[in-house]
Amino acid sequence: TAAAAAAAAATVAVTSSRKKQKPPSTDTVTCTAIVGGEGAPKSEDNEAKLPAKRSTAKAKSFVEPGSVKLDPLDEADALPVFPNTGRCEWSFDDTSRVLLAKFSFDCSDTMHAADQQFLLQMMERDDVTVISEGLVNDLDPAMWNLQFISGVAGHEYCHKIRRFSRQVVEESNLVAPGDEEEGGTKRYYVTHKEEDGYVSMKLSDYIAYLDKRAAALQLVATVRNENGSHPDNPKTQNDEGIGRRIQEDKVEPSEIFSFMSHDGKEYSINVLDDVLYLTDLDLVKHLPALDGDLKDKFKLPGCLPGGRHCMMNGVNMNGRPFMGPNFYVTPPASFTHFHQDGHGTVDSGHICLSGSNEVVMLRRMPEQHKKRALYILNGGDKRKGKNSSTYDGLYGFPHGDGLGEKPLWPSHDAIQECREMNYYPSVFILKPGQLVHINKGRLHAFRKLSPTALPDSDCHAALRSELVEKAAIQKEQICVSVAWDWLYQGVTSEGINREIVSTLECARLNRKHYTQSLAIPETSLLHMARRFVAQHEQDMATNDTKDCLPLL
Repeated sequence: TAAAAAAAAATVAVTSSRKKQKPPSTDTVTCTAIVGGEGAPKSEDNEAKLPAKRSTAKAKSFVEPGSVKLDPLDEADALPVFPNTGRCEWSFDDTSRVLLAKFSFDCSDTMHAADQQFLLQMMERDDVTVISEGLVNDLDPAMWNLQFISGVAGHEYCHKIRRFSRQVVEESNLVAPGDEEEGGTKRYYVTHKEEDGYVSMKLSDYIAYLDKRAAALQLVATVRNENGSHPDNPKTQNDEGIGRRIQEDKVEPSEIFSFMSHDGKEYSINVLDDVLYLTDLDLVKHLPALDGDLKDKFKLPGCLPGGRHCMMNGVNMNGRPFMGPNFYVTPPASFTHFHQDGHGTVDSGHICLSGSNEVVMLRRMPEQHKKRALYILNGGDKRKGKNSSTYDGLYGFPHGDGLGEKPLWPSHDAIQECREMNYYPSVFILKPGQLVHINKGRLHAFRKLSPTALPDSDCHAALRSELVEKAAIQKEQICVSVAWDWLYQGVTSEGINREIVSTLECARLNRKHYTQSLAIPETSLLHMARRFVAQHEQDMATNDTKDCLPLL
């Protein structure tokens, strides 16, 4: 079969490449993430033993990505004709590169075979972004709410909470030089800066923080509406104080939230100035009822970790790394900047349950083009010498510490330059009920949609303004998502080959850069090849009943 041939070829490639490699160094270093500050508990998620660089290694000179002349990538093929089953509405936006599949289910919970096959084939393509609706519409609302979650797991401590501090800044600090709006009037915008370190608190305290923030925002909105000011968009920095419970440099209790950390220490934050983003809450471990409901109701379970279409389906649960599903909650305005899931080795599924996500995603491409793309998206030559960021979107962590200012959100000009290089950037808003497939090796960034205005040069400015007006969004909406990582194996011969080669190549580059991969591609391929060989031998022996021992 096509799958067997692809798996066997990849296995041979893995074996031969291993023979040519020198044995890795036995020296190791321990990299520990900071969780909740000094003295926080360590876990397997926060530690990784990586090969240490030898002191005798020669330092390579740095080459500015903008100084390297690269030709545009090859143009992608046109999309095939959509199925016409009456069970799914297909549409494609050539500008955003989004293929939207709106599934409908009546008395049957099964997807039409033609729609499913087409969906899986389109998921092989990295020049389009596949978004589906209708696959998770009937989750149990009695369980999927914060009150129930607080009741069943409120005592659990969450150690992976990031803090974003609110700022009101002049437009020139948010855009690349030359991208400011025309006119002599200074414009101010609300933005948020990701702070170093993780916050640690009980899940029930986090949900109480969300409630107190909502109440405080309502008080501010009431005062500003009476004053004739916009509740979300200040015209000057002084407007930020309107409606705030601040008198003589003292903050009233309505804005202050206190909580106890895992270490027994009490901490306080300002609910209006601090946005807390709860990340990577393990559904299987902490919220098994929600995990079971998701797996029972999800219409495409083969695309979950270890599912039918996952390369790891031949590896038992104890032999593969945990990849979700995970739970994410945050007020809007938090973000996750450009990165590759699993440092390029895994695919991801992301379901938006409430709120909206502003997303930018590029196609899969060689590493030199990825570096060039990141340079363009960060402002390119316009930002030389201005941005202090040391953020590494390829081999760093999207929520790492000590990286200085994160890069700016991409501008329209940056997106257009990526289009000219045939990077096929997808710029879209992921809405409630939608599931997006993120191919392995694709650089992407998420920002939670806030009702505040954006500079006109921001690539999402028009999309956000249109959605806020169309949906009549007058206050912030809590953003809730479920996401998981997996290894899509593809369904066609060409697709299987691309998926295998992509994850192996990223794993090789990770070893070169002393970075740990999340995926286990070689182990998965060996198990996959063994399964196909066993299946082939079984097929050859079907006519010889004496060699078969039927179990069913």
